[in-house]
Amino acid sequence: MRRRRLILIAGLLLVGVAIWAGQGLWGDRPARYNVLLITLDTTCADRLGCYGHTVAHTPALDALAASGVRFTKAYTHAPLTLPSHASILTGLLPPEHGLHDNGRGRLRRDLPTLAELSSGQGYRTAAFLASFVLDKRFGLNRGFEVYDDRMAPPRKPGDLFGMENPANVVADRALSWLEQHADQPFFCWVHFFDPHLPYAPPEPYRSLRTDAYDGEIAFMDSHVRRLLDFVLKQGLYRKTLIVVCGDHGEAFGKHNEYGHGPLVYDTTMHVPLILVLPGRIPKGKVEDKVVGLTDIAPTVLELLGWAPLEKASGRSLLARSEGERSCYGESEFVMHNYGWAPLYSLVGPRWKYIECPEPELYDLRADPAEQKNVLAGEPEAAASLRAQLQGLRRTMRTVRAPTVELDQQALKALRDLGYLGGAAAGAAPVDPGKRKDPKRMMDIYNACIRAAELAFVGRHRKIIDLLAPLSRRSPESLELHRRLSESYCKLLLLDQAKQHIEAYLALNPSDRGVVTNLGSVLLLMRKPSEAIKVFRHGLRLPQGPLEPVTDAGGSEVALRLRTHMAVAYEQLGKFGPAIEQWRLACKADPTSPLPAYSLAWLLATSPDPKLRDAQEAVKLAEAARDKAGEDARVLDTLAAAYAAAARFGEAIPAARKALGLARKAGDARLAAGIQERLALYAASKPYHLPRGPVVGHDSP
Repeated sequence: MRRRRLILIAGLLLVGVAIWAGQGLWGDRPARYNVLLITLDTTCADRLGCYGHTVAHTPALDALAASGVRFTKAYTHAPLTLPSHASILTGLLPPEHGLHDNGRGRLRRDLPTLAELSSGQGYRTAAFLASFVLDKRFGLNRGFEVYDDRMAPPRKPGDLFGMENPANVVADRALSWLEQHADQPFFCWVHFFDPHLPYAPPEPYRSLRTDAYDGEIAFMDSHVRRLLDFVLKQGLYRKTLIVVCGDHGEAFGKHNEYGHGPLVYDTTMHVPLILVLPGRIPKGKVEDKVVGLTDIAPTVLELLGWAPLEKASGRSLLARSEGERSCYGESEFVMHNYGWAPLYSLVGPRWKYIECPEPELYDLRADPAEQKNVLAGEPEAAASLRAQLQGLRRTMRTVRAPTVELDQQALKALRDLGYLGGAAAGAAPVDPGKRKDPKRMMDIYNACIRAAELAFVGRHRKIIDLLAPLSRRSPESLELHRRLSESYCKLLLLDQAKQHIEAYLALNPSDRGVVTNLGSVLLLMRKPSEAIKVFRHGLRLPQGPLEPVTDAGGSEVALRLRTHMAVAYEQLGKFGPAIEQWRLACKADPTSPLPAYSLAWLLATSPDPKLRDAQEAVKLAEAARDKAGEDARVLDTLAAAYAAAARFGEAIPAARKALGLARKAGDARLAAGIQERLALYAASKPYHLPRGPVVGHDSP
């Protein structure tokens, strides 16, 4: 009897082992598990305690790793936030979902996401974001009932990196939502951004760590802990799948790269990945196989028992490994911004191959820091990986992402974060093999990052000294020409500014924003006739994909083209065409005070009585005042309009108020003009512009 019992027990054990082995890592019972997706922006795996960073203060993440499975060889597919998160949510590689860069497109509506699938299964869905880079206009909001992308105000006006939410704000919002929906199945995505530049952790984390980056991670970890505490206290731990992953790392000067985006070494491509689901995922398991962020969506779907994504490149991590896997990576960042070659990579358990003008092969077992390119000594491994990578790229189902409209503030936010330079959409195509290798140009990239910091504090001469020599080494770089032209303009070195604007337009002739800048420089050079030709050319060009939009929904660039053309006509003394352009500008953006008060000025002060309309001028100037508030030029215009309508009793106090504001602002030239006009109003006389070309007048 005892022998029969032992045989039965042994048989049951063997069956259990067979079932477990057949399923790969985890158990087999799909259920309506909650999903808590936590993404850690700019978080290097090797800066977490569970990945071996002995001075890390990451108890929450370390506890998660001990409670589930930690992947030691997880990789992102692009070292940028938007494309990485698109891959997490869709299971698709960047060429397959079309998002290769931040800010350059919107996720296509025909590509299903985890949130949409969860919503379709009756789950409550919410996302809580920490950076503008994931704003809803980029398309990742589909399927989320709540997509909280409200950003905290900048730390100070014009702050380069102010468009983000700290971890405490993100966690507060997520916990508030979870408290209301904990009794229903949910898919909740929480995005933390704290380890991104600038590194400024709050106390006590600033003092706790000697390294500010580690301090930011420690601060973030403390709010990951709050989410975990909630799950535990609400009794949700055993029925909540927790996925924690990074979107990319940070280079810290390795390979002469600072930040992330340009290169595809493991410093920015290797990411943390942890999965926890008690009873389904083994506790404390460490998995060394190569995996990618595209594997997350298929894994979640299989654990939930839902149909797989038909087009996903990723594979469920529950499946048994069948041979060695490789992971695709890319960076097209510097191709768009600098005109250099794109990078494509394939990484496996041992070898990593990088396709570029000077191809690279690294033996990660012998050289995990990727310091020695062994391509020449390992031709067979290089040829095999090159063929695999090229075959993968050739057979991939690639798509183009729709363009996205951004307002001026949004564009500035992305540029300040270092994600947008020139948009080369209209440039002539260049064979990638004929472009410069990015790794040889990183000193130029780093100089442009430094130039952005210098521009913030107005050190334009320093920018010119820094970048001018480099522009001769990389004349194909839009970012160099853009930075230099802006600094030359600030210093009124107009010939040099014009030279770099024309070099930019030779590379990208369809950029209407830079076309506008060229016309503006011609205006400053007192060449209004040439400027008008440039502005008309700009208006004939199609609207670009990265042009900012006005509050009224029109193109900010088209509005600037019209307003600048109106000023050019004023310089020529052609007030009729100037009025026509100001009217078109008012129609294009009725919310802006500038076209309104500029049109009012000419209707009140034109030397040609046939062009004057005092009543309309008053109406426009009053509307502009209501929009702009206490503004010297607007009130100066309002005073001129009242005087044109013979309402001198109202013109005089408006002019006096404008005079006080001009003096307070230190604008002596405007103040002198207002003083002259005030004398006329006191004598019951309106002010009219002189006939002929207007040179250096003090009008709006």
